[in-house]
Amino acid sequence: MILVVKDKPLVVRGLLPSLGEGLPTHPRGLLIGDPSGITFEYRVDDVRLLALRQGGFVKRSDWTGRGGTSLEPLGKVVHLVAGGKPEATFHLAGGALELEAHLAGTKDGKSASLSYHLARGTRELAHVEETPSVWKDSVLGTGFYRSFEITGVAESCHLAVKDPTQHAQARSIEAPSVPGMSGVSMFALVPAGKETSLHGFSILGPRWSRKDGVLILELEPGKRARLVLVTIPTVATEKQ
Repeated sequence: MILVVKDKPLVVRGLLPSLGEGLPTHPRGLLIGDPSGITFEYRVDDVRLLALRQGGFVKRSDWTGRGGTSLEPLGKVVHLVAGGKPEATFHLAGGALELEAHLAGTKDGKSASLSYHLARGTRELAHVEETPSVWKDSVLGTGFYRSFEITGVAESCHLAVKDPTQHAQARSIEAPSVPGMSGVSMFALVPAGKETSLHGFSILGPRWSRKDGVLILELEPGKRARLVLVTIPTVATEKQ
């Protein structure tokens, strides 16, 4: 019943237990186990990354008895996204309207990804393929990045993503580019108590702009955009 990740990622779907006091269970959950020992934990009723775990992958017994048994992630939570209650990644109208992310499917192999439809009600605006991966740097430490392949559907739209470089206390730094990406890159260090978070983005494809702390992508029907969001949860200030 214990699944082990070896030389390629594994994807498992099922009921996920609560990540802590006051946080809900997720009947539609998804785990992506990386060979590095990191597990990416998602809710997929409306796709959102919830947490990163480190250690063993998962124990599952949801095929026994009457069913309904939750998955048992074995790794320790090392990063809880937005306290376990993350908002939607993509928005409309400068960030005011959240878009729903309806899961379309998953893919594994050399890398693992999940695809979903971005919609507002019955109106579908884009199709997204998201690939999470571990990111390492000898100076900045270990974190993760999420690579997004975004394809426009039916009509032109402006997709909005909150831009962490606009944080009031952010300061720009030079950082290595994300593997496999080139073009525009921006990074910022945002103090958070005794820890410091590194966020960044790299964009290829569409016209884009920044306004009031929001990154806006101008997406055309049938056109594809590539977006990468980078996070290093704990970076020691003295290393900078």
